[in-house]
Amino acid sequence: VENHMPEVIIIDEIGTELEANAARTIAERGVQLVATAHGNTLENLIMNPTLSDLIGGIQTVTLGDIEARRRRGQKTVLERNAPPTFDILVEIKDWNTVNVHTNVANTVDKMLRKHPVASEIRSLTTEGTVTKEPHWNSNDKAPTRYTTAPKSEEPLSPTTNDKETSQFENKPIKILPYGVNRGRIFQVITDLDKTVTLVNEMRESDLVVTTKNYHRRGTEYLKRAEQMGKPVFVLRKNTTSQIEQFIRAVTKDHIDRQSTEFNKSSALLEVEEAISMVGQGKMEIPLRPQNSIIRRLQHKAANKRGLESTSMGRDPLRHVVIHGR
Repeated sequence: VENHMPEVIIIDEIGTELEANAARTIAERGVQLVATAHGNTLENLIMNPTLSDLIGGIQTVTLGDIEARRRRGQKTVLERNAPPTFDILVEIKDWNTVNVHTNVANTVDKMLRKHPVASEIRSLTTEGTVTKEPHWNSNDKAPTRYTTAPKSEEPLSPTTNDKETSQFENKPIKILPYGVNRGRIFQVITDLDKTVTLVNEMRESDLVVTTKNYHRRGTEYLKRAEQMGKPVFVLRKNTTSQIEQFIRAVTKDHIDRQSTEFNKSSALLEVEEAISMVGQGKMEIPLRPQNSIIRRLQHKAANKRGLESTSMGRDPLRHVVIHGR
């Protein structure tokens, strides 16, 4: 993998622990991995100690009293140990039918907690078209919300003024790792509690992260990223400390940029409200304090509407005042 820099590797019939470990190592290098494994269903892999590492590995965990009561179950439970090697799993039912699990990590977690699991049945018709229909692993109806979910996870109902803010604050940054240990990135994201999502497709990503070794060779994959306008971040080493610095840097920059855009939108909306107040007969409407860049945008917006505006006060309380005609 290091020497030949492949973009896709296909493995047939993973059947041993050594092969499963090799598959995880390849996937963590950022290489697209396609493989088959012994077992008819996802449940078979979960119960197979040799191959369970492909779906994250299974470990026995003893819960505390509070967590056990929250889950309304036993204190000793099975949990997924790590991110799965494969994000998508396909069960072959027959020649023309497959069952697709599009999020292996989420599916495994639900299975271990005995929650209903949704998947997608895809069938090839005699006309050559593919049909898709949802499938549940039990006779239960699709749940709108699990009864074991804690009250703290109930979605909040923000007020009208808070909706835009909540959407802005929770917008994740999507990172595509290439040649970087995916498991380490996932662990760093979890430890730092950052709003980051790891993706597998270039078109879904906000940026690409790779190592100095991969970037120096200028692979076609990285050239495609640059052609698509995706920022490429290069780590000197594939270490946890380097990954942690990278995650801290990009999330801060992402939040700062989102904050700037949000402040611009709010400031210009405030100008529009002030203009409507001028139409109602008010002669001077002071706006909230802003930095010089946003104040300049507010002046331009007022000027376009034929109104005069001035800046008053001293930083950090300097603000724009809209004057009526």
